[in-house]
Amino acid sequence: MKTQSLGRVLLIAASVLIVATIACVIALTPSPAEHRLVQRDAAVLSDLEQLGNAVELWQREHGQLPPDLVPVVAQPGVALQLAPADGGPAYVYRPIDARRYQLCAHFLTDTADKRFGHPYPADRAHPAGQHCFTHQAPAIAAATVSEAADVAGDAAASDTDATAVAQ
Repeated sequence: MKTQSLGRVLLIAASVLIVATIACVIALTPSPAEHRLVQRDAAVLSDLEQLGNAVELWQREHGQLPPDLVPVVAQPGVALQLAPADGGPAYVYRPIDARRYQLCAHFLTDTADKRFGHPYPADRAHPAGQHCFTHQAPAIAAATVSEAADVAGDAAASDTDATAVAQ
C-alpha cells in the first residue's frame, strides 16, 4: 500500500509541476495583441530609418539639413511615411544644428521589456511613449557642395543655350 501511495504522490507532484510550467510559459509569452504592438513599433523604426536616409540624402545634395520634411518629401520619386500606418501621431523632425537632427515618434512598447525577446541595438532602444533619436549627418566636403553648384550652373547654362538656339 505504501508503494501505491508513493506512486500517487509522485503522480500528483509531476502533474502540479507540469501545470505550473505551462502557467509560467503562458504568463511569460506575449499575447498576440502585444506581438502586434511590437511589430507596429518595428515598422515605426523602419519608417524613421527611411526618413533619416532621405534627410541625409537631401543634405548631401543641398549642402545643409532641410528646415523641415516638406522639401524632402516633395522630391520626385520619394514616398515616405510621415506617420505610422495605424493612424498614430505624426513623426517629428527637428534640425538641431548644421549636422545634427532629431526624429521623434510615439512608441507603444518599451524595448527594455524582455518578454518581447530580441534585444534592440542601443541606437534603436526606446521607451513606451514619445521618444526622439538624435542623428548626426556626415560632414559634407566643400567640393561636393561646389560640384553640386557647378552642376546646377551647367544645367542653367544648357537651358539658356537651348533657349537661344530655339529663338
